[in-house]
Amino acid sequence: MEDDRELLKVLLVLLKSRGYSCQGVGRGDKAWEIIRKGKVDLVVLDIKLPGMDGLHIARMVKNDPRLKSIPIILITGLTRSSGKTDDYWTIKSGVDDFISKPFDPEKLLEKIEEQLKIYEK
Repeated sequence: MEDDRELLKVLLVLLKSRGYSCQGVGRGDKAWEIIRKGKVDLVVLDIKLPGMDGLHIARMVKNDPRLKSIPIILITGLTRSSGKTDDYWTIKSGVDDFISKPFDPEKLLEKIEEQLKIYEK
């Protein structure tokens, strides 16, 4: 779920080219609507989303016993200037992994594959 339409298109093409079935939305409230149905294997979220921010969505997923096993990878450009590592933001946000923009698409694919293996999806 990404608010930048061009990046969202690129991510969808990338993921579909690797055989993943995926949906992309640009609003947090729409993302939550999809996630709460429980038919999601993994979520890639931007922090800044209109309607509901990615951190709020991540907290709701991880606090829901039915959904908490869905791995979440957060992406954002907000933390780049903080001087903190992606590992720091992963721990701070409570998600499964984190990647700062701009990012290498191959690195994101590695993180997705790693999380799917961990959660055996």
